[in-house]
Amino acid sequence: MKNLLLTLLIILQAGCASTNVSSFRDPSIQDKTYKCIIIFVNESNLAYRRQMENALSDKLLNYGVKGLKAIDFILPTRQYTVEQLNETIKNTKAEAILAITINNAHANTNYIPTGDGMVPITTSSAIADIALFDILSGKTVWIANANINCNGLPWNDSISAMINSGSDAVVEKMKEDKLLNNEKR
Repeated sequence: MKNLLLTLLIILQAGCASTNVSSFRDPSIQDKTYKCIIIFVNESNLAYRRQMENALSDKLLNYGVKGLKAIDFILPTRQYTVEQLNETIKNTKAEAILAITINNAHANTNYIPTGDGMVPITTSSAIADIALFDILSGKTVWIANANINCNGLPWNDSISAMINSGSDAVVEKMKEDKLLNNEKR
């Protein structure tokens, strides 16, 4: 019975990703909402960067907001001058830039003894620092921190679960903080 309960606990924890987002919106820019946002994920792993930018773009689209993935037009293989970056951003006709930096991503595996041997349990976590910049004014409109956790999945699977959970939570927090105008479709 004890082994059955432990196995059930492990199964219930498997694949659970959760995200807690704390944010602050500049009180001097309370009434502005956005319909076109550039998404820039500052991540050296190009696969993760693309996955995060795609996920955020998809989630924003659920609210009628066009999410432009920076990797599509600010090419990581090129060096840009400030003037070239400004011109590229201007040509997108976006209203804001959502910048995300992932910090302290890691996984820990612990082993739990059962009657049949040791069972591995992996916990993964990451912290994301997020900022929304208004392109027209140049001001930082909104900042946030996302604490993302995942239990029970191998590292590669937990990355996908954490990206989905983090994207959902960040976009929901942006809606809660009245940065997005439309209701969820």
